[in-house]
Amino acid sequence: MDDCSRSMETAEKALHLIQDLKAVCQKGGFNLTKWIYNDKAVLAQIPKEDRAKGIKDLDLENSQLPTERALGLRWDVKRDSFGFKVGKFKTEAKRRSILSAVSTNYDPLGFIAPVTVSAKNVLQDLCRLKLD
Repeated sequence: MDDCSRSMETAEKALHLIQDLKAVCQKGGFNLTKWIYNDKAVLAQIPKEDRAKGIKDLDLENSQLPTERALGLRWDVKRDSFGFKVGKFKTEAKRRSILSAVSTNYDPLGFIAPVTVSAKNVLQDLCRLKLD
């Protein structure tokens, strides 16, 4: 099976899944909306009123897919990758500013845990030593 037919098969599966999910939710009285997908051919099959806000009026032929926000993450729809925006310290690195920096990133899936754990360890050491 070549890449083109595999891609078409995946798009068909996605469309069937969307239709099935909408039908199941409709039985419960819910209208499932705000759809977004990283394949423009699939998006074209979804009615405009059911698409996510950022792509409702998007020209699928000529425009790039936007970066969406989901659960505190930035999702690059086209590349299908997640990212975080991390700011710099605005003041001196003190206990309070370290705590603020560690706490500002919402990471329910634990993607940046390897980075935040080391910052939390530094914070814990500062508290243990009673340093600012």
